[in-house]
Amino acid sequence: VTGASKSPFLPVAITVVISTAIRFDLARSLAVAVGMAAGLSAAILWMPEPAVEWTERVREAAWWSWLMVAVALLVGVLSQAADLARQARAKAEAEAATEHSRLEQEHSLRLQLEAMDEARRDFLAALAHDFRTPIASIAALSTALARRAGDLDPEERAEIAELIEGHAKHLGDMLSEVRELAVSESLAGDRRVELSDVYMPDLIRASAAAAGLAPDRLVTEIEPGVTLLRTDSEKTLRILANLLQNAAK
Repeated sequence: VTGASKSPFLPVAITVVISTAIRFDLARSLAVAVGMAAGLSAAILWMPEPAVEWTERVREAAWWSWLMVAVALLVGVLSQAADLARQARAKAEAEAATEHSRLEQEHSLRLQLEAMDEARRDFLAALAHDFRTPIASIAALSTALARRAGDLDPEERAEIAELIEGHAKHLGDMLSEVRELAVSESLAGDRRVELSDVYMPDLIRASAAAAGLAPDRLVTEIEPGVTLLRTDSEKTLRILANLLQNAAK
């Protein structure tokens, strides 16, 4: 304190001003600098030791006070500019992260749409393939019923009518699948499967009829544990009919 302008406290005071300017805002650093300058000026001007002329005291007090405020102003402005730069960089990084996330979401959505479109195409292609046999069978049975009506006994006509009815029902079920596909938002299995208890011998015979197989071409062996299955009867019928038709070819 008694060292006045030669006191080792001066570097400490300037360091305090610089630290305040870096840590806090410009206004607070200027307030600290002004307080430091006022205390230092009072010590320089009114401490009797060392013996220094008044004009020298005033000059040193003014010099050190100006230096304190100038250092606070300079470091505060630089610190504020650095803070603004950091904020701008953080904002740019946040915007870049948001844009990256948006692009990833768009990519994921595009992949989902492509997968759904591919699944729809595969589904429709399978339906188009499955439509052939029922339509051909209905055409052949209708032709036989129309051209050979006089040669057929009532049991044969009833059997042909039953086959035509079965094929027509099969086509109607597949059309229902197409309609369901057209209005559905997803091809997920849990939205498209209707489970029920199905007696497998009946399902196999219906599948063979849908595939256009003669009864003597089909030999059925069913394990006791799978005689009754819980499945989607219409879809399982389509699968079996397709397999039997391919096997017959």
